[in-house]
Amino acid sequence: PALTRSLSSVNYLNTEGAGSDASVVLQSGAGDVPEAEEAVPALPTQGGVERSHCDLRDLYRGVPAPEGGQGKEEEEPISTTTLARWAREPSTDAAKMVSQRIVPLGGDSELLMEMKTFLEDDPNALSGPRKRVKSRKVVLTSDCIDDLVLHWGVSRDEPGQWVLPPENIFPDNTTPVNEIAVETPFRATEGCFGKDQEECVALQRVEVNLPGEVEGEAQGKELMGISFVLRKQDNSAWFKDQENGHSNFQLTFTSKGIKDAMVERIVRAETGPWWTLMHRCDMCNSLLDPVLQGKHPEEQMIKLFVWMRLSAIKQLTWQRNYNTKPKDLSRAQNDLTLRFADIFKSHSNMREIVRMFMTTLGRGGEGGDGQRIRDEILNIMHKHHIGEEQKYFIEQWHQKLHNNTTPDDIVICEAYIEYLKADCNLEAYWKALEAGGLSKERLASYDRPIRTEPIPRMHIKDSLIHDFSNYLAILKKVHSGADLDICVEKVQDFSSDKLKHLLSFVQQRRQDSDVLPLIEAAIEARCQLRQHGMTDPNCDRWKVRELLYLDVALEGIVRLAIERAPKEVSLEEGMQAVSLVAENLCLSSHLSSHELVLCLNSWRRLQQVPAEQRSGDWALQAKATLDRMSYTVSQSADKFMVTMQPTAEHIGLACGCEEWTVKLFTEEVIRSGPAFPLSLLLQRVDPQLRGLAGLGAWQVISPEPTAGWVHCVEDLHTIQHSVFPRPTVVLARRVSGGEEIPAGATAVLSGSSVDVLSHSAVRARNSKVFFATCFDEAVMDQLRALDGQVASVSVAGAEEVRVEQLAELPASTQQSGTENLEGVKLSMKIPPPCSHYALPMEDFSSDNVGAKSRNTLILHQSLGGGKLPEWVRLPCSCAVPFGAMEQVLGLPENAELATELEHNVAAIDTSSEDALAESLARCRATVRYLEVPQEMRVELEKCMQGAGMYTPQTEDQWAAALQALTGVWASKWTERAFISVRNVGLSHADLRMSVLVQEIIPADYAFVIHTTNPSTNDSSQIYAELVLGLGEVLVGNFPGRALSFTCQKTDLSNPTVVGFPSKSVGMFIEQCAIFRSDSNGEDLEGYAGAGLYDSLPMFEAHEQYIDYSNQPLIWDQEYRTALLSQIAQVGLSVEKALGSAQDIEGVVRNGEIFVVQTRPQV
Repeated sequence: PALTRSLSSVNYLNTEGAGSDASVVLQSGAGDVPEAEEAVPALPTQGGVERSHCDLRDLYRGVPAPEGGQGKEEEEPISTTTLARWAREPSTDAAKMVSQRIVPLGGDSELLMEMKTFLEDDPNALSGPRKRVKSRKVVLTSDCIDDLVLHWGVSRDEPGQWVLPPENIFPDNTTPVNEIAVETPFRATEGCFGKDQEECVALQRVEVNLPGEVEGEAQGKELMGISFVLRKQDNSAWFKDQENGHSNFQLTFTSKGIKDAMVERIVRAETGPWWTLMHRCDMCNSLLDPVLQGKHPEEQMIKLFVWMRLSAIKQLTWQRNYNTKPKDLSRAQNDLTLRFADIFKSHSNMREIVRMFMTTLGRGGEGGDGQRIRDEILNIMHKHHIGEEQKYFIEQWHQKLHNNTTPDDIVICEAYIEYLKADCNLEAYWKALEAGGLSKERLASYDRPIRTEPIPRMHIKDSLIHDFSNYLAILKKVHSGADLDICVEKVQDFSSDKLKHLLSFVQQRRQDSDVLPLIEAAIEARCQLRQHGMTDPNCDRWKVRELLYLDVALEGIVRLAIERAPKEVSLEEGMQAVSLVAENLCLSSHLSSHELVLCLNSWRRLQQVPAEQRSGDWALQAKATLDRMSYTVSQSADKFMVTMQPTAEHIGLACGCEEWTVKLFTEEVIRSGPAFPLSLLLQRVDPQLRGLAGLGAWQVISPEPTAGWVHCVEDLHTIQHSVFPRPTVVLARRVSGGEEIPAGATAVLSGSSVDVLSHSAVRARNSKVFFATCFDEAVMDQLRALDGQVASVSVAGAEEVRVEQLAELPASTQQSGTENLEGVKLSMKIPPPCSHYALPMEDFSSDNVGAKSRNTLILHQSLGGGKLPEWVRLPCSCAVPFGAMEQVLGLPENAELATELEHNVAAIDTSSEDALAESLARCRATVRYLEVPQEMRVELEKCMQGAGMYTPQTEDQWAAALQALTGVWASKWTERAFISVRNVGLSHADLRMSVLVQEIIPADYAFVIHTTNPSTNDSSQIYAELVLGLGEVLVGNFPGRALSFTCQKTDLSNPTVVGFPSKSVGMFIEQCAIFRSDSNGEDLEGYAGAGLYDSLPMFEAHEQYIDYSNQPLIWDQEYRTALLSQIAQVGLSVEKALGSAQDIEGVVRNGEIFVVQTRPQV
């Protein structure tokens, strides 16, 4: 019988406890899974802290949709403008293209900017062959119909500089117009396209030749590039860079590895003859508007943060050859921090990075507090009759304060107070200085050096402690932003009684060993800050700044509490701590808060289940939620590593920062941030949940025993194109599931959780490569110590892996590739030409379509013949046959593209991963640009209507359909497909692509079934995986795990859940057609080529974060069992109908099960 309860009628049964007073319906319709209507449920309070309603969903409302699958290839839309086509034309000179960029000029006109270098052998190279830059060229081309004039100057010392160009580089008709610029008119030309250059358009262009290394040295200094604007010859309009805040255009060549003009400007300022912290703050302030108005503002803001943090950790000078009055520094800090408060209010997407900025800056002041630094030290000296003589420590410090006060003065003051409290013990003084990062050498390095030590003043010790404690508060008001006590003092005048009570609680108990009440009070106080206007765009900027500093201080309290908390805690305490610290991270991290809030929904619902009701399924659910949180945290860390570390290295190297500091820069940023304590807690709770769920340290995906030389990498993707010359055991920290197994690999051991039915897993089993995931980082660290050694890998018991070091490689070891296919010689049958553009399903045969289409025909015949249950649904289908793409390429209107494709295919470059990806992308781009003839559209429309399936109705819909079709054809040249075909010895030139066209089912769930368990090769057991939404999340490159289950074929009513889902997103779509790749290189005997090529729907599916806390699949065991049992029954029925083990894809829609496609399981 059909599933008795469709998704549109399921309410989950509420568990007892807080936050479970409303049921949530999982609605059908277009397949959208709505987010929970309830906020994150409240928890039992700790230590009497009363929690208010703080709706964490407010943190992510308005955040852009998730980015989706990691590593999924997204093709850039092909621009068809005149200059875009011209830019793709082959170059007529021998120059190396450095960059190409097209920018709008207004109306329909554009400007193409090209930077080129001419290289030659360097005869002076000593270490080996080397190229040097002979000359450089800037080429500007426009299709503007009005005559243009280039108004330009050269950059010599820094990007953006305007210097009068030397006459020897003047293009023809160049005229100086002032002391820094010249003007050169564009000259008329034409651009011709195509093999025979039959299509020509009017263009205008100008070329500027710049000296290379040799000529530059002869002139004394190399030119970096040019700065310019354009004007119409009649002066009726001027043009600037619209994509960068309407700034001047800048084209910069650099040999120093710093390609960012802003970073280059920072480096030049930092390495100049004079510089101070005040100048740094003012310069940062001046850069904010251009950054916010330019391209990639988040990326540029992170670069500014790197700069300011290097300053905060004393890696950049705070004062060099320039005296700064304390009031001037205070003013600069005040201006900058208030500017950040404005950005925090007005740019919600910048809030996380602004919070990070605030950790690097003192709040400053209008000048009064800055002046008090000067005045109060003199008052203390006069009060206690301390002479103004250079031989005394206090006078030397006074001179430093007078000349240039910096945050170091807080440490010096604290050290002096500790010295006094220790009865004038110098050991206490130096210990405090060291704790604050100050050494004797740094004290002596100031322009007004401190070279003497304090002298005992026992008779006035207590009075000095009092006075310098007050003076320390003055220093902190200017230099220390996130000091808790100062922050609390600053907000007293506008704090509610509840906030005051919470802050007092935190201040009094900040060192408690019982950390949970402290953490909860700090988090509740952070929620209260939002109710006090911290995120209100209309709140006063000064108030926002003070609330923001307090928020940063409270976040730090939580981090320090977790770091000192006992490592050994009960599961209940650990889960409570995770819940609180995850909430703390939600309040800090704007970009990842959406997913973290959804994780908290599930986590807190799991907490509400009484201990006596917690089964193995409960532990698996908790483990899945923990895995999702762990991925979110690691994703944030990876993002920082990619965006911060290169800038840290650029600035650090150029400014002479300590090497170890630069190397560990991003790691230390992460460790000092709010994600780190959550990461610590997840590592502590994970083993407890694994033990409770009966999970070991390993998941075996492909169990073939093997051996090889151990090779450690960070990411499998970086080596998927490699060919190992000897058997290799790959240890990869990250595997997404979409990579190809490298040729020559005998095993892949990963620290990433990977679906058993992912592409990488299927390819490993197909190639008889051992594949397993390790959940214990300590075990992976031990295995990495074997890098470069020979080791054997095998299964030892249930889901355990044995890795043993060997003295030499066993003679029987085989590498992945054709030699592992047990003597099967692979070949692709080249199908005969087909005279049709489209075929109805009844005409499918091995001569015109691939195995996917033929199996669809067999399924329909089986359903009609009674071999499948009548409640199994099959989508309507037709196909575009083999040879259709080649027919389209042969049309006269596509002759130019056919020539271009032939050229691009011949130029495929396998010398490196980047070269291969780039050359294959050019092939795909060409095919996607093909013009599909009207005759093909008519044939396809007739077949679609004849099948009774969805058919496009409008021109826009047909354009979308044909774009999907050409996209499938183009996927013949995906990187993964090219590598896989090469690795098994097949010829890519023999590959032909048919396309199965089906009506897409807007799925509530999608599943994949293997009717023989692929991990154990047990033919009596079905294995399946299930996700919410479309199957692309399951078979594509999306992070997280699907729901997985097994089922004995003799007992289909009792499926066993192996793992609950941790996928971050689901994909949902409206009704349309989907075009599925169906090549002659798929499902060959002994080789599963499925998944190598793309299947594309007409309309773009939208991604949505999944809230598992309201899903009946997770919480309603009766519903789950019924659904999984019926999916297993489908698998067994299809296997019996086709007579062999099957790899089946299907969906569930409104309680009905559709089999989308099937193929023999390899």
